[in-house]
Amino acid sequence: MPYLEIDDFNIYYEIRGSGPALTFAHGASGNRLMWWQQIPEFEKDYTCISFDHRGWGSSVDDANNIKTSQFASDLKALLDFLEIDKTAIVCQSMGGITGLNFSLKYPEMVSALVLADTTGGVGEQIVVDLLKNASPPDHPTRRALTDSFIANEPALTLLYEEIGLLNPKRERSAVSSIFRDTSGPGKDTLKAVDIPIMFLVGASDLIFPPNVIEEVSKLFTNPTYHVIPESAHASHFEQPGIFNDHLKTFLSKVM
Repeated sequence: MPYLEIDDFNIYYEIRGSGPALTFAHGASGNRLMWWQQIPEFEKDYTCISFDHRGWGSSVDDANNIKTSQFASDLKALLDFLEIDKTAIVCQSMGGITGLNFSLKYPEMVSALVLADTTGGVGEQIVVDLLKNASPPDHPTRRALTDSFIANEPALTLLYEEIGLLNPKRERSAVSSIFRDTSGPGKDTLKAVDIPIMFLVGASDLIFPPNVIEEVSKLFTNPTYHVIPESAHASHFEQPGIFNDHLKTFLSKVM
């Protein structure tokens, strides 16, 4: 199994396909397996890199000492090891913190950034205030998937849950608080980002509702923004066809 030793832990990664680099950063409810409906499609034209964040999936670390501030540095170490000079980054939920922080720290290494169902941890007050009104269900599956998907796709719903069970158990607050931190990057920093960026959000996302993501998109110069119908927080999982089509179109224009 491919691992890279980084200081006090080993990061697990996988590489498939060939072509320009395309890196996938998963959310807190999943791991690199959550991209099973994207990577087989994009490995035809891209070198697809997926990995488990430290403390998730097969990247074993102390689950009680996870710091999202380390994620960008972890990704930098992995890409350096793989001798990848530039990559597009596709992020979902918590992975947006990785992608946005990496893009701010190492803009020369990023060809494009896709933030799906995530604010990326921006600290602008208006975004933090809007998130106070978000009221997602307590049940983790119902936080991520629409009721209709759960009812009509029991096998895929079970798969979603089983992928998440591969992660160590941790309190939800271990990552959720970072999205409500006003010390995150603000509009002055974000307006200066000179990287093609696309926002995707599920129409029924109750964690980061479309109105919140639209407000985040306005903090950037010339963003692309799409709402994905009939999906909630895991739009890449519920509506992979629509998600992938938006991603293909975007990447074809910027890479």
